[in-house]
Amino acid sequence: MINVPNLNSVVIAGRATRDAELKVTEGGNPYLRVSMANNANYKDKAQKWQEKVTFINATLWGKGAEYLDGKIKKGSPIIIEGKLSSYSKQVGDYKQTILSVDAYKIQLLERGEKTEYTEPVEENEVPQPTSKDNEELPF
Repeated sequence: MINVPNLNSVVIAGRATRDAELKVTEGGNPYLRVSMANNANYKDKAQKWQEKVTFINATLWGKGAEYLDGKIKKGSPIIIEGKLSSYSKQVGDYKQTILSVDAYKIQLLERGEKTEYTEPVEENEVPQPTSKDNEELPF
């Protein structure tokens, strides 16, 4: 049996589809809700250029949410780094599963003041390569 690595990493660039919204949980934890669109261009069978838009929701928690509050506006170019997560909700008779990004870094791609916040990552959350891992590399 193949040992599949526990890898969940997302890096995506696009433009905010609305102003980011700062909220606070009942427990007092701040979080920033960000929605963005990522555009991809491709040629169809007739060799005509087409555009596919993917909409992504992301959440940044804690100090980063407070730091970026008011800085991400509709149309702002951004890069989001984080991990993919999902949750389910009941919509009428159907259970709907929604994918989103739990962000640990959001960077605003505009000139001016520093517009990036990186959430500290716990050491145990990032797998560290071992000497055995390096021996198994194919190059």
